[in-house]
Amino acid sequence: MRKRSTAEQWRRLLAEKEESGQTIAAFCAERDLGVHQYSYWRKRLCEDAEEGFAELKLNTEEDSGVVLDLRTLTVRLRRGFDAKVLQDLVRAVQC
Repeated sequence: MRKRSTAEQWRRLLAEKEESGQTIAAFCAERDLGVHQYSYWRKRLCEDAEEGFAELKLNTEEDSGVVLDLRTLTVRLRRGFDAKVLQDLVRAVQC
């Protein structure tokens, strides 16, 4: 990507990279992107994201666990949830 890039183009590229499962180096090499350029945009877009607190609710019902409200995403974890699934979810939504 030798021409001037926009934030929207990089948002799409960052999403594509996550979906691809490739390493950053492989993803960038395949698309003629600089690794440093990729890192710059990833950091910039994460910093531009709205900051704030997430609401964490402990549910008192016997069969439930935790509700994590991140404004645009709500995660409900029941007792005995699969930690691997939560790890995958966190990786998918983190900057």
